[in-house]
Amino acid sequence: MNKITVTLTVLLLFAAILLSAQTATLTGVLTDESNGSPLINATVQAGDEGTITDFNGQYELQLAPGDYEIVFSFVGLETVHQTVTLKPNETRQLNMALPLSANILRTATVTSGKHERALGEVTVSLDVLKPTSSKTPTKPASAVSSIKCLA
Repeated sequence: MNKITVTLTVLLLFAAILLSAQTATLTGVLTDESNGSPLINATVQAGDEGTITDFNGQYELQLAPGDYEIVFSFVGLETVHQTVTLKPNETRQLNMALPLSANILRTATVTSGKHERALGEVTVSLDVLKPTSSKTPTKPASAVSSIKCLA
């Protein structure tokens, strides 16, 4: 009786270890399609599971085997959907380059004051800035050089 109990316990533990080890790993690197630079803190989502990329644009997801729709997203870039099928104990590398998004901010209203008020209640002058289309983005160095210190 004692040998049977020990044997059954060992078999159950062995079965539990085998069942828990059946996962798949999805890894890869996310980059900006326009310049190839790695995307830091981009979101990678597979169903209810998700992660973000590290400083090198790398990510890793541990998933149960099965079919997944992987969603890659980053602010200012298009969200990309990719369908993958993962097998038990498989390690799959899926690199993705995200293209620029066509969404452009049309109008931004910036106000300031001591108390928060609705825009219709503001009695001070107000400027509305609209974006301009420019083929060359403003370089940070030239923007900083145009700021003067009034101290």
